[in-house]
Amino acid sequence: MDDPVPDRSEASGATDALSVEAVNEASRIEALCGALGHNLLVSEAFARAAASSASRLVSIGAHRLRGVETAQELFTLDVADG
Repeated sequence: MDDPVPDRSEASGATDALSVEAVNEASRIEALCGALGHNLLVSEAFARAAASSASRLVSIGAHRLRGVETAQELFTLDVADG
């Protein structure tokens, strides 16, 4: 008896949508670098995921991303941390 192959089309579609959303968010954050005077900005989600680097990241406050209703906290590298 062969096990039926699970239908992954819905899961794949959800994953694709999340990937597109992540790329869009990254692009919008990158677009703020010049305006905010930083070479590197990362999202709060990235800062949480980069736990081993948390001491090197500093919040620059909540900022509106184009096309996103709620302001998001952004982080940059703490250059004073050497």
